[in-house]
Amino acid sequence: MTKKNILTAAVSLSLVACLSIGATLAYFTDKTDVQTNTFKAGNVDVTLIDQFDKTTTPKGSYVFDNHGVQTGIEYTNVVPGDVLDKDVSLMVRNGSANAHLAILVTVDNTKNINSDDVYDMVDEAVLRLNNDAMWQEGKTVTTTDGVTGKLYVYNPNYTGADWTKGVPANTVVNLFSDIEIPAEWGNAYANAEFDIKVRGYAIQAEHLDVTDLENAITNNESDIEFEQYGD
Repeated sequence: MTKKNILTAAVSLSLVACLSIGATLAYFTDKTDVQTNTFKAGNVDVTLIDQFDKTTTPKGSYVFDNHGVQTGIEYTNVVPGDVLDKDVSLMVRNGSANAHLAILVTVDNTKNINSDDVYDMVDEAVLRLNNDAMWQEGKTVTTTDGVTGKLYVYNPNYTGADWTKGVPANTVVNLFSDIEIPAEWGNAYANAEFDIKVRGYAIQAEHLDVTDLENAITNNESDIEFEQYGD
C-alpha cells in the first residue's frame, strides 16, 4: 500500500469514529398528562326547629318579627296540668359535614315564678324523650357572649344511633317534644310568665369531639354555627 492510500484510509476511519460519537448525543424524551388536584372545603349547616301542633295545642301561636321571620311561640291562658306541644330539634342539613350538636336552653323574663322551676320542666321534658341517653345531662354554662343557661350536648355514643363520627347530613335529632305544666302548681303561680329560649350549636365532627364543641361555646376556641329562636 502506498503512502497516499494509507493516509486516505486513516482519514476515513477518523470520520467514522466522529460520526459514532455524534450519535450518542441524541436524547430520548417523553412527558406525562397533567393531573389537577382540587381541594374543596366542606361546611357545617344546621337548622333549629322550634314548632308546635296547633290541633293539639290551641293555646299556642307563632310569633314573627317585622320581616315575617319566626321568632318563637307564645302560649296563653296556660293552667296547671296542661301538656303543651313544643318540638325543639336540630337538623343537619343536606350537604353538611358530619357534626357534633348541642342545644342551649335559657330562661328569662320570669314573673311570679323561679327560673329553676322552669329549668326543671325542661329537664323533665328532655328525660321523657331521652330514655336511652340521646342527650347528655344538661349542665349550666355561660357562653362567650354572656348568656347563661343549660347546655344539652348530643351523645355521640347514643345506642340508638352510635354516631361516634358525628350526626350525618339529612338527620333530625329531637331534644324534647312538649312542656308539661305541673298539676300541683297553686295560686302562687297565678299570672306567672316566663320565656324559654333555645339556641342550637354545631361543630365539625371530623378531627374533633363533643368537648371541643363545649369549649367553642364557652371559651370561643373555634368557629361554630348557631341558630336561635326565643318564645
